[in-house]
Amino acid sequence: MADDKNKVGYGRPPVHTRFTPGNSGNPDGSRKKSKDMNARLKKAAEEKVEVQEGGRKRKVKKIDLAMTQMMNKAAQGQPTFVKMALKEFQSAEASEPSVKPEELSDSDLEVIAHVIHRIRQQEANHDCHFHEGVPGDPPF
Repeated sequence: MADDKNKVGYGRPPVHTRFTPGNSGNPDGSRKKSKDMNARLKKAAEEKVEVQEGGRKRKVKKIDLAMTQMMNKAAQGQPTFVKMALKEFQSAEASEPSVKPEELSDSDLEVIAHVIHRIRQQEANHDCHFHEGVPGDPPF
């Protein structure tokens, strides 16, 4: 029976090379999984490239460079880029959180009302002093 323990063959490596109990055969673990497409895209967009502007070299993130180029082409009137820029503006505005009046506390509303009241008072005082001039002149 002692020979069965030490027997070497298929599926039975020599005793001195066998894994000891509690230790795995791959102590470093499995290979790292490849990142998903979103993570790779984000990493690529955050990389910096060197650009030359006005005779100076500087490093800029690729995403910032792409946005600048898109806006420049939209400003030139290229229809594809105008559509793209408008679409980006709409999605950016939609993703921005907006504060609703019901989310403001009573003290916040009181402060806002006070500020509005002071602005209106200043406008009224300002109009009295400076609107005596030529019609059509700005009130400042």
